[in-house]
Amino acid sequence: MSFVDRVKKLSDSFADSIHKRSGDIVYLVHGQDMHSNKSWHFLKVYSKLNDNFISDLEKGEKLELSDYGRVLTSGYGEEPPKHVITSLKEYDLI
Repeated sequence: MSFVDRVKKLSDSFADSIHKRSGDIVYLVHGQDMHSNKSWHFLKVYSKLNDNFISDLEKGEKLELSDYGRVLTSGYGEEPPKHVITSLKEYDLI
C-alpha cells in the first residue's frame, strides 16, 4: 500500500476555514508509514504544484509530501487531535 492512501480537503466543518495565500491550499492527508501505522499530515501545497499533487496522488504511488509544499504538522492515528486543529487556526494556517 502506498504511503498516501487517501487525501481529502479538510472536512466540511473546516471547508470555509481553509487558508489560502497566493492560491496555496492546505490539505489534510491520510496515509501510512513503512510499518503500516496510520498517519495524518497537514500539507500546504504550493499553488503551482497543486495539479501535479492531485495527479500523482490519483496514481496511488508513494509520495514525498515535501515535494509538493510544506508539511505544517503531522502525527500518528486516524485524525489529528483537536488541539492541533486549534493551534493551526490560532496561527491562521487553516
